Amino acid sequence: MRKQKKVTKLKRARVLLSKNSITNRRSTSNLQVWVAVAWIDAAGSRAQPGANEAIPVFAVSVHERYPTTRRDRFQLLQEIASRMRCYVPEGMPSLWVFPGGFFGFDAFRCRWLSLGKTELCAIKTRLATILTKFPPGAKVAIGVDTGNRGIQEAWIVSLNMRRQLQKIAIQRGVTDLPGRAVNIGPVQAAFFICGEFTGSKTPANGPYHKNHYLEDPVADLSHCRLLVDLAHHRVRHTINSSPDRPMYALVHQRQMERFSRHGAAILTHHHGGERAGKDKHQKTDCCNNWIVFKGGRWLKEAAVMPIRIPLNSMSRRRVFTS
Repeated sequence: MRKQKKVTKLKRARVLLSKNSITNRRSTSNLQVWVAVAWIDAAGSRAQPGANEAIPVFAVSVHERYPTTRRDRFQLLQEIASRMRCYVPEGMPSLWVFPGGFFGFDAFRCRWLSLGKTELCAIKTRLATILTKFPPGAKVAIGVDTGNRGIQEAWIVSLNMRRQLQKIAIQRGVTDLPGRAVNIGPVQAAFFICGEFTGSKTPANGPYHKNHYLEDPVADLSHCRLLVDLAHHRVRHTINSSPDRPMYALVHQRQMERFSRHGAAILTHHHGGERAGKDKHQKTDCCNNWIVFKGGRWLKEAAVMPIRIPLNSMSRRRVFTS
């Protein structure tokens, strides 16, 4: 009898412990975004906040399990704008960069969602309202994928003086270099989607236009001082090295460092929020400080702000049951 009671108590304790562990996993799920903040001048060098001929840049990486519904993504845009606009001086242009497939890609399952003309029109209409939350003069780069048609785009959106939406659409593998150049105040930037800037002749990266590859980013982008890539998911980066373990820069990092002889480079992506690897010398696919300035100096991790975005009950249910 006593043994049975002990067994019953032990089972109850195990069940309670299991429930608590599930609760803890849910409460520490780190469904957040990370905002890397930097100031870049017209030459691509790092600038002091508020400096003349410079702009603030906000590179936003998103947790891969963040809900993919349009409602949740619009809420994320509004939260970022409301919390970070105070860092932009009045009348100053600014650049805000979000990952590839921000609309239309499920990073956790690595699959594309079906976005038709109706959904794309709804996104465009809603963005006109969302942009009023950003500082005047802001340009926002967002990845928009139509998986059913295999099209991946970067939309650079802004409002004109009449508060009408202005949109520049850059298509992966299609848009030529002149079509990728966008002026953000005194800085001219070139935008790419998911590794097509790397010069890598692999199916994952591929050419940026027909059979053209960005083999020499300094020469090919001589007219631009800022390179921007809207990556989709978990781009790897070498975070440290030692004499017995030299740094092996990977393709995205290597190309960004090449361009840093001429200007600055930025990358955003979705990732899982945890560091990959058991020691500081290993590579990681969860970096948030993907900004390198002219001269090869990388933004420090301390300049990245983690921000938790509140989810509604339906969104939380979708996340925790997936």
